[in-house]
Amino acid sequence: MNTETDTAEFQPPYMSWATFEGILDQLKANGIPDLIDRSVLDNKSGADQTQFLKAAEGFKLIDAAKAPTERMRNFVNAEDRSALIEEMLREAYPGVIALGTGATQAMLEDEFRKFGYEGADTLCKAITFYLNAARQTNIELSQHFKATRPGAGGRRTPRRTRKSSSNSNANNNPPPPPPPADPYEGLHPAIVTLVKSLPEFEDQSEKPEFAEADRKAWFAYAEATFNLIYSQPQGGSSPSGGGEDEE
Repeated sequence: MNTETDTAEFQPPYMSWATFEGILDQLKANGIPDLIDRSVLDNKSGADQTQFLKAAEGFKLIDAAKAPTERMRNFVNAEDRSALIEEMLREAYPGVIALGTGATQAMLEDEFRKFGYEGADTLCKAITFYLNAARQTNIELSQHFKATRPGAGGRRTPRRTRKSSSNSNANNNPPPPPPPADPYEGLHPAIVTLVKSLPEFEDQSEKPEFAEADRKAWFAYAEATFNLIYSQPQGGSSPSGGGEDEE
C-alpha cells in the first residue's frame, strides 16, 4: 500500500468523534437521505458540516457526489460498529497504525504531520479523533500516547516496589502512596469515550463553551450508546418508584 498516496488523498478529521458518530446516529433515527449534504446537517456549525462531509467521503461513507454508500448504510444500522470502525481506520491511517505499540507521542505527531497538519491545535484535535475512534476497536495503541482526557488512554501507573519495613524505618522514609484510582474503572469503554468527549475545564472558575448543536449531538450519541450497551428491565416500571396508585 502506498502510504504517501493515501495521506495525500485522505485528510484526517479534526472534529469531535462524538459529534461525528452523533450525526450518524441522527441519520439512523431520521432515515438516510439520498444525498448527505449541508441541508441534512443544518443543526451543526459550518465547521462541523465541512469536517463531517470531508470525513464521510474520506472514510467512504459517501461517494464524490455525496450519495450514501453501502458502507454508510451498514455503519448507521449496525448494532455493534466496532468492526466497521476498525476497517475504516485501517484503510485511512495505515502509517499511523503501523507505528505499533512501542511508538512515542512524538512519533505519532510526526506521522500526522505527513497529512499536512502543522498547527498544534489542529494536530491535537486530529489525533484525538483518531484515538477516540480507535479505542472502540481492537487496534492496539501505544501506552506512550498521551491521554485525550485526564486518566484516559489506557495509561497504567507503575507500582513501586516497597522497601522492607526495616529499611524504611532506618531511612525514616514513609512508604510511597498507592497509585491513584482509575475514575473510569468498571465503566463500558463506550461510556468512557462519551465522557471524554465533553469539553474540558481548563479553568475551574469558568464554564467551557459547549455549543447548542454539539450538545444535541452529544445527547443523541449518549442515547444511542445507552441503548446499545444497556438492556431495559422487563415491565418498564417507573424509575422514580412512584405511580398513580400513590395517595
